Amino acid sequence: MCPEREALKKKSFVTANRNVLDGVPAVAGAKLATEYSIGHRDNNGCLEATGPYTYYTTYRTFRLPAGTRASKVVAFYQRRLREQWTEAGGTTFERTFTRGEAYVAVRASDESMQLTARARGPVAIPPPPPPPPRPYGAQYPIATGYLDTTPEPMSYELEPGETCERISSGDVPSIIIPPTPGIRPSSGTRCSKSGQGRSLSTCS
Repeated sequence: MCPEREALKKKSFVTANRNVLDGVPAVAGAKLATEYSIGHRDNNGCLEATGPYTYYTTYRTFRLPAGTRASKVVAFYQRRLREQWTEAGGTTFERTFTRGEAYVAVRASDESMQLTARARGPVAIPPPPPPPPRPYGAQYPIATGYLDTTPEPMSYELEPGETCERISSGDVPSIIIPPTPGIRPSSGTRCSKSGQGRSLSTCS
């Protein structure tokens, strides 16, 4: 993320937001107290709270004359903004007005009010290009030298790659011995291999 580019984007957004707020009429007697802008990262394709800002909103807070009613402030903006803006809803003390992708929000209390503006829509962030496809047979990284070594048998293996069945008397390798032609083995038949290089035991 280039700091210079981000600074220019913020300046462009804030300048446009200020122009919108300058065109919004002020309630009689209201005095500007603070102004600030906040960046937003909506739909930037990154994890939450990371990546570049896609737009900025600018806030102006005003102090109201004593005795001003918040409902009167909201009604004032409903009358004055309806010609150029479309009312998009809100509550008794808050209203939002839109025009294309721009919006102005009014929030009022009996002592102060706040105007919020976004002059244009968010900057479109193109999605990152997909990673190149991995070669067939290498879907996951392989440790260096992994294919050059012979895996050691685990506690439940007789030989590398030869798994065993668990029975009460110990670990026995699962090896299926084909029956003699013409003889059907009984159900539950289990055969075992007594050891490397020695003959197979009979089935029980």
